[in-house]
Amino acid sequence: VPNAFSPNGDGKNEVFKPISVNLSSYELFIFDRWGQLIMRTSNTEDYWDGKFKGRKCPIDVYVWKINYATSTEPDIYKEIYGHVTLIK
Repeated sequence: VPNAFSPNGDGKNEVFKPISVNLSSYELFIFDRWGQLIMRTSNTEDYWDGKFKGRKCPIDVYVWKINYATSTEPDIYKEIYGHVTLIK
């Protein structure tokens, strides 16, 4: 999972997208510093482009949470947390 990205149009590190393989279940949540849900997806191909409701989010640290289950253990759900810094 990346710890920073810069959606500034220079073509480098434009999106936040965790890499996932062999998952039977996946859910990604991104929250701002006040706990407001910025993004939620269950598609491993989705990514966050640094926007909320079509508007650019400010430079800040955002919290992500991923709920998942692997293909080898589809009935065991795991939850991981972390943060990502949006820079420009």
